[in-house]
Amino acid sequence: MSAMYLRLSLPPRADAPSPGVETRPAELERWLAGLPILNTAETTQLVSRQLLGLNRTVIDDPTRVRLLELFRAPVHALCQELPKAYLGLPQPLPDRARQVANQVRLLLTEMAYGYKLIAFNSTAIPKIEDADKPLLTLVLHRGIRYLTEQLFRGYELYSPPAEGVWYEIHQLYRYAELLGITDAPVDDPLNTLAPHNSISAAYKQALLLDFSDPFHLPGRMLAKISRYLDRYAALAQLSPGIVALKSQCQFLINLDNDRAGAVNTEASPITTEVRYRLLNTTDLARLIHQQLLVLQAGQTPDPDGLEKDFFVQFGQDLLVRMIQAWGVNPKRVYTRTLRENVRHDIVFGVDAINYFVNGGERFKPSTNEVGPTPRSVKAGTSAGAAPRTPVPETAPASSAWDLIDESAGGYALTRSGGSSDPVRVGDLLASRPQGGRGWEIGVVRWVRTSGVDNVEMGVQRLSPAVAAVAVLPIDDHAARYALALELPEVKPMKQPATLITERGCFKPNRIFSLDNGYRTRQIKAFRLVELTGAFERFQYEYIDR
Repeated sequence: MSAMYLRLSLPPRADAPSPGVETRPAELERWLAGLPILNTAETTQLVSRQLLGLNRTVIDDPTRVRLLELFRAPVHALCQELPKAYLGLPQPLPDRARQVANQVRLLLTEMAYGYKLIAFNSTAIPKIEDADKPLLTLVLHRGIRYLTEQLFRGYELYSPPAEGVWYEIHQLYRYAELLGITDAPVDDPLNTLAPHNSISAAYKQALLLDFSDPFHLPGRMLAKISRYLDRYAALAQLSPGIVALKSQCQFLINLDNDRAGAVNTEASPITTEVRYRLLNTTDLARLIHQQLLVLQAGQTPDPDGLEKDFFVQFGQDLLVRMIQAWGVNPKRVYTRTLRENVRHDIVFGVDAINYFVNGGERFKPSTNEVGPTPRSVKAGTSAGAAPRTPVPETAPASSAWDLIDESAGGYALTRSGGSSDPVRVGDLLASRPQGGRGWEIGVVRWVRTSGVDNVEMGVQRLSPAVAAVAVLPIDDHAARYALALELPEVKPMKQPATLITERGCFKPNRIFSLDNGYRTRQIKAFRLVELTGAFERFQYEYIDR
């Protein structure tokens, strides 16, 4: 037998093909060409049915490979189109969006099944000849790619990897090592940035995707990082594990574990056992740093195979996040303490927080020259903004979340059952222990989901105090007062006073009227501190002293 036994999740198979399942490559090609492409729902059902039947039918491996390769392009097209129904939506997803996400997961699972079946069958061959290796190179590469795509589509929804996915990725790579084919060339026409690929590059991409800290990323950023890895994942280097480890640019992988690996290797126990591999990202981090310097100098980095406008939008934020994830390996600053039976009242969004901070009353400016009720500024809304639904005329409500743990810098919360508040990375919230009085402000830094309606989120503390205010840009005669939040200076943290508004308010040196309900003063915005899909936070100074 082959030198390795593969433990893979595989579907049961029958000797006779299922009715309607096409196992002849030429006929399948004609069938795929006749799919109702404009009807995505029908096409998804037809393709899924064929894949389910194919993977449960016993056929020879070369024929299965030819059939699976024909499915790749239509499955790729569907997996690009279907997520449009749920990407950008807050968690937990509504029922219809969740059903579409499950369809994407099914397609990718079945594609991975097909290639894993062939890899598994190969282990029964007494000796793998050189003539067999090109087919196995393609099969192992495709298996890793589809398992990685499963990870990616799960990370988009802040969902942890399914049990066994990482263990299978490690096994497929280890098998390729034993066969000596990790760096053998393999064509991947679906990867337009690196169509001539290898098993090693695909494996590194899977690892780096996980090490990008996906639960902290907005969906748009995760997609950009995945695209970047299509082009540059091969720059990372894999080697056997060594005893002396550095704290930066190194990640420890245990091929026997069902996880990607250890991010902080400085204190990781390790021996030179064969199950360990070391991923070194020094060359990748160096490239990212060079691109970041170019952007900071006001120029656009050479796309070098990426799309021409790749760095135009969110480019600096993208590069900073990647160098922090793959180059710095940050340690936790504060120790977290577990909490049990502690519930917090939570309020999301600038408008709703303003209401609760204002004592459960709608904010009223001290002047009525533009109307008694502040409204969100409409003019100048930034592209890509994803503001929450404006507070309705009925009073907003808080929701109860359970505290998991906390530290000086932040805390983790969970909620399940009923109708959980929709939440996204970058959302603004106010929290207080149930029965408490004062609200503190925080921002959602990571989200994880499981099941239908269980949501966990990690919150970074921004300020222990907050005041309800309203702002009016004086350069926009059509604008009205917009609700805002004033965060005071926190001297121990060297944190200056800032304002938080909905997106679209901030412009450098823009003049505002700032109303605290008692008086109005003019301020000038001068530095953007943070911009997310839900809010802007900026420093300001008074100009009417």
